[in-house]
Amino acid sequence: MTEILRRVDAAWLREAPLKDLLAVLDGGGEEARVVGGAVRNALLAEPIGEIDVATTALPTEVIRRAQEARAIVRDRDADAEAWIFISLGLLSTIDRRLNGLVGDEFDRIRDSRRAWMTGQG
Repeated sequence: MTEILRRVDAAWLREAPLKDLLAVLDGGGEEARVVGGAVRNALLAEPIGEIDVATTALPTEVIRRAQEARAIVRDRDADAEAWIFISLGLLSTIDRRLNGLVGDEFDRIRDSRRAWMTGQG
């Protein structure tokens, strides 16, 4: 089997805020990569919708790095907030897959927590 490796070299990879996010997450022994539909669409030369990023960093490390970059208020407990976001994300995903039994409630809670974390709430 022939293995093909193609690297996506797109301008949107070098623009803020994605460039800034990747700089925060990629380094110090951790890696961050753009994954999912954005990569597929880039390879197919189709429009990019949302951009998903995967990292080897644990959730608490992601929050700590965001705090150091001043993207999240520093006085928040990184461990607690990481698990709140993971829980809300999982519950929201499950809800969507069950055809929105709960409606937009998980999204409202997540958005409220995000605003609080960034000092905007």
